[in-house]
Amino acid sequence: MGLRDYLAGSSPEERQNEDAKLSEKVRCADTLFDEGRNLLEKRQYVAAINRFKKAQNIYIAERRPGELVDSGYNIAITLGDRLKRYRDAVTVLTNLVEFCRGLDWKADEIDLLLPLALYSLVWGDKETARKCYERALKLAEETDDAKRRTEVLMESQNLVSGFIGRVDDNGNWVDIRDQHGL
Repeated sequence: MGLRDYLAGSSPEERQNEDAKLSEKVRCADTLFDEGRNLLEKRQYVAAINRFKKAQNIYIAERRPGELVDSGYNIAITLGDRLKRYRDAVTVLTNLVEFCRGLDWKADEIDLLLPLALYSLVWGDKETARKCYERALKLAEETDDAKRRTEVLMESQNLVSGFIGRVDDNGNWVDIRDQHGL
């Protein structure tokens, strides 16, 4: 056993076995993630979310932050776009944004802020939506990504100009034009 192994507390063989176990767990999580995506295509949304959550638990345990963000994003989009559970989608995305901010992952944070703004706006929380767009734009400027900055601006302009309704407390869509006689 060499000095490095002694200090690490394990032999090269032991570390290789640990790496193989880790890889096996991550492969299992990757398989669950792929199954979730396939279930999305089959419109089996609840089953897909369950697969993403199982994968997410493994990614958390194995300290795989990139995969954790991907699985969380898929959960949030499924909740929002497919199941119209906007409040739940906002909760998932808010947690992921904070996670990315802690790691200083600006590009990932931007990708999460845009759907967070959309679901917040649909839910009727215009202030949160505004803050999300402002933060996304600031991050795009900090990364000197002109293309991304343009995307953020266009996304916010399209949503604000095209926004015509919101979800009420019972989860029903309310067309603002009907409320105001437009």
